[in-house]
Amino acid sequence: RPNSLSPMNRAKSAPGAPVSAGATVFVTTPRSNKRRDHYSLLVLNSLLDAHPKGIRTDSEGGRLPLHTAISGLASAKVIRTMLRAYPDSAKQRTKDGYLPLHLAAHWGVSSLDVVAAILRTYPDASVGRNRFERTPLEEALVIAGENGRPHQVGLVRSLRRHPSHWAAAGPSATGASAELNVAFSGM
Repeated sequence: RPNSLSPMNRAKSAPGAPVSAGATVFVTTPRSNKRRDHYSLLVLNSLLDAHPKGIRTDSEGGRLPLHTAISGLASAKVIRTMLRAYPDSAKQRTKDGYLPLHLAAHWGVSSLDVVAAILRTYPDASVGRNRFERTPLEEALVIAGENGRPHQVGLVRSLRRHPSHWAAAGPSATGASAELNVAFSGM
């Protein structure tokens, strides 16, 4: 476990800070992503155990923890855990009228499983409109186009599906990206 950083060292280690010549640079690998997922889930489950109502508590902007996690490109496992803890969070809007799916469309997603988990929990999210009267599909196209971010094509394709497709799929949350890839290979 690393020692806590002094304020001076924190500034040096901030994202975008210049890297000194002898510094160690960490590269994320599938193994480190797995480890990050593991520890993220441990922390999330500990927080849910210690303060179960925290998942329902919003900030001044009306953002629930799910909104923040989606904006921060959290992994699909983290999103599924949050949705299992509070399924109605998929229906909650921020003060700007953004559903979690709008935020996923705006900021991008860490994997297509995130989109599938949200849509399976709340299929009508794909037709909800924000304060700019945009659906999540329109938000994705306006902000990033069809190829602006990783997984953007799959995101746009999944948003083009009718809500009845997601309602029929049910709230099951496993194997979503494989299902999306198979479903869209013929399009």
